[in-house]
Amino acid sequence: PDLSEAWASAGGNAFSRRAYDDAETKFRRAIEINPNNATARHWYSLVLRDTGRHDESLEQIGRAVALDPMSPVMRNVLGHSLEAQGRFRDAEDAFRKAMTIDPLLPGSHQALALLTAYALGRPADAVPLARKAMALDPGGPYSVFTLALLLDDLGESREAMQLAMDAVRR
Repeated sequence: PDLSEAWASAGGNAFSRRAYDDAETKFRRAIEINPNNATARHWYSLVLRDTGRHDESLEQIGRAVALDPMSPVMRNVLGHSLEAQGRFRDAEDAFRKAMTIDPLLPGSHQALALLTAYALGRPADAVPLARKAMALDPGGPYSVFTLALLLDDLGESREAMQLAMDAVRR
């Protein structure tokens, strides 16, 4: 049988190998079979993003979110796509919506922390978000890196260094 999910899975495999042309072909086939396959559209948007086709990427992730509005992961991808286009307030809204859907997903907190600090220019406001991400994912390398980076940028180098040293010891 010609199953959309099978094509999407094969596309995901190709994407993980960074075989973008192959992944695109497979995701497009999955979407052709089932235009309502939100997962295929989500992953296809990542192929488009990674190959610099940001408008198309945003269109695909927007359609995926419309098909699966309660997916915090898809909301995060939407946020990153909006951020890549300089639409920082819209990205902030997408990350906050993801946090509302699943407040325990550390990636939403991390993404919003980095956006708040560097795109919105409010690094002090970003620290509580980064601390929350780290509390949700203690010792996770991205959580540690995000918080240490923000603290160092705010002149809290001693705490940033301690975080890094603690992470290395784990």
